[in-house]
Amino acid sequence: SLIPQVRLRQPFFNDRLVPYAVLGVGTSFVQFNDRKSHAFDLNLEADGWQWSATGGLGIEYFLDDEIAFGFEGKYVWVDELDTKIGTEEGTMDMSSFLLSFGLRLYFDENTPRSLADLPESPSASRFYFSMKGGGRVILDGDWGGGVTLTPLAQADDSGLNKHWGLTFGVNLNRHWAAELALD
Repeated sequence: SLIPQVRLRQPFFNDRLVPYAVLGVGTSFVQFNDRKSHAFDLNLEADGWQWSATGGLGIEYFLDDEIAFGFEGKYVWVDELDTKIGTEEGTMDMSSFLLSFGLRLYFDENTPRSLADLPESPSASRFYFSMKGGGRVILDGDWGGGVTLTPLAQADDSGLNKHWGLTFGVNLNRHWAAELALD
């Protein structure tokens, strides 16, 4: 997924604790490429770019004025993909819920600033980079035509697949940010 997002933030406790909401629209590349040996000769058409949207909530804690640790939960809706398995046509829904944690690193000037941009702070933008790791759950595994999606081999017993993400963004002011999320 490559989704531009907006982030609405509300700093608390001397700007150390910052809950936020994210919302965005973008695109996802969907591909089915994990065939088993008995399906190697089967015609399979199941890949393409699809519209996506995301919405969720998060909270981060500033360790200092340039590093914040946080948790985020968001739902990623992906437009259904038209598929063809042999001669049977259908659709595939790859929407999922993501739960992640990570570090947000702010690129700052050489002068210390308030943690989450106090109201009396200058209105200069603050750029950041974020790295996330977490889990993804398949919500609908029934693909049709006798095919079901199951968690990847690397998933744990609960069916949680590993998830990694990067975010580049800018705090526009105390409450608003714009970012580009790559999950």
